[in-house]
Amino acid sequence: MDGVLANFNKAAAPIYGLEYPTEPTVMDYNWVFHETRRKYGKILSHPDFIDVLRNRPEFWDNMEFYWWAKRIAIQLTASQIEWYVLTHCIDDAFCPWGKHHSLKRNLGEEVIKRTFMTFGPKYPVCRPGDVLIDDADKNCVAWRQAGGIAFNWVDYTENHPNAGPQVEKLFSFLQEHNCIG
Repeated sequence: MDGVLANFNKAAAPIYGLEYPTEPTVMDYNWVFHETRRKYGKILSHPDFIDVLRNRPEFWDNMEFYWWAKRIAIQLTASQIEWYVLTHCIDDAFCPWGKHHSLKRNLGEEVIKRTFMTFGPKYPVCRPGDVLIDDADKNCVAWRQAGGIAFNWVDYTENHPNAGPQVEKLFSFLQEHNCIG
């Protein structure tokens, strides 16, 4: 969810006093951790990171979903195939609530019925032929090793010139694997 559908880094940046890039760029899904280390000389500890998510519901309220998120959800729903949002939660009880809240607010009730949260790797739920769209290469590799098919999403900022073409590549990929018509 965080790199493919929603802009986690943009929502987290102001909480940590970071400047989210205004220039088109490719984001690393660990951008917040790298930038806090660069700015403060230390990496965020797990408890410090968790406290922000637990104590600031506005973080989840302010999380923007990318312009392509609704289009992907609409296309997959129209295809009438089984599809789900498979998202990793950090080890905190508040994280699933926050992700659920953001998905419902941005993509609607139908998507909530299709959401699964994991607290570990994603590949154990893979069945042969299942398709994963993920921004973490390690998840795509493990998914393929488990018999699935994976599309490695590049986490472009919404204003990056490659963002639109990547969405089109995704739809071609999904058509090629009979996920959408």
